[in-house]
Amino acid sequence: MSKHTPGPWETSVNEAGEWDVCEGGGGDMIADLKGCINAEGNAPLMAAAPDLLAALKECMAELERAFPYRDAVPVKDWDCRYRAAAIIARAEGSN
Repeated sequence: MSKHTPGPWETSVNEAGEWDVCEGGGGDMIADLKGCINAEGNAPLMAAAPDLLAALKECMAELERAFPYRDAVPVKDWDCRYRAAAIIARAEGSN
């Protein structure tokens, strides 16, 4: 699978009053939200996706440095790591 368009992404409203998600600085369109329900609410979440993915990866790396062995990690924290790893894989298309 191809890599996603690198961030930052930003929201914009086009001439027709419809929400879009575009590359930062007025770059290419990432998503045209024409006709989407709750486009105004979804656009900022979509625009934050590259930053959210990067932050989650940083958190995972820190957890792995702090707790390299499963038996050293409380069960609730291991579950958090498992869910985060699954989300990263989903976002990168390798699930």
